[in-house]
Amino acid sequence: MAFVLLFPFIGAVFVVFAMGTGLRRNRLLRHGILAEGKLTGRERTNVVVNGHPVWALMFEFTARDGRRHQAIARTSDTARLEDEGQEPLLYDPDRPENAYLLDEAPARPEFEPNGELRGRPSGYLSVIIPSIVIAANLLMLAYKMMGWL
Repeated sequence: MAFVLLFPFIGAVFVVFAMGTGLRRNRLLRHGILAEGKLTGRERTNVVVNGHPVWALMFEFTARDGRRHQAIARTSDTARLEDEGQEPLLYDPDRPENAYLLDEAPARPEFEPNGELRGRPSGYLSVIIPSIVIAANLLMLAYKMMGWL
């Protein structure tokens, strides 16, 4: 029985880490300050995804307080992050070292004419179906463990 529970546990760990990353990026989309970063370095990591090496690209930007900070993007497809001289990024005004390059996003956010990010409906709908599937699987597992199925 412990072996059967191992896989849902591993999946739950992945979900927790992904949600943490998503929540941090969502906070940056809501409260972050837009800046532009210049590519200052590129370094190959030891990670390979689908036969392609993952690169760490370092970008330097100036925060609102006038100090220079660095943002690091890790990707196996560097073309999106090297196509412009200055790449747009969002950084946390309270912790500028917490920055996210917009070209790293699966779907690049859009901007209003005044420079504000164009909003989307609440993201809660995107977790409803996965939550229902997870709950149904847990229910089925509970029924099987109780011998009802």
